[in-house]
Amino acid sequence: KDLNFRNSYSVGILVGFPSGLPMANTEDNRKTRNIIIENCTVDRSFNSGISVWYADHVKITSCEVTRANDIDFHLPGTKLGHEAPHEAISICGARYFEISNNHVHHTYKEGIDIKEVSAHGVVHNNLVHDIPRQAYYADAWFGLLEDIEFRNNVAYNAAWGFVISVEGKDS
Repeated sequence: KDLNFRNSYSVGILVGFPSGLPMANTEDNRKTRNIIIENCTVDRSFNSGISVWYADHVKITSCEVTRANDIDFHLPGTKLGHEAPHEAISICGARYFEISNNHVHHTYKEGIDIKEVSAHGVVHNNLVHDIPRQAYYADAWFGLLEDIEFRNNVAYNAAWGFVISVEGKDS
């Protein structure tokens, strides 16, 4: 609660298993749970401002994320692709989560992304603006993305307000 982070060469706040590998979705690896991130700020990160990987019962509320996914802000020697990884707030394979009352703006990619095999979550009362891509994103990259509710969110000055995508072969 009430933490402020600035200039992260990776992720501002990271919760849970940090790998996107399907093996992280096993019950043995789901030991991160009952996490609340409240009233925190993250300003400038190479990767996500806030990222949750394979954790259960997570709440992110009343946080502000700016300048996330800045491909120019990395440690020397970092292997770079054509863009910075992930999104301003990335929820990856999490279950039983709530993302509420957050303010995401002036970032370099997407705003709030619920992806991979996430389940049983709600995204509500968030404000996302001044971003070059989608403000809100449901992305079934692989496997089953299910029971995700988006409600009472606001977006402006974004390429798209809300996108649902199924990109992976086994999605």
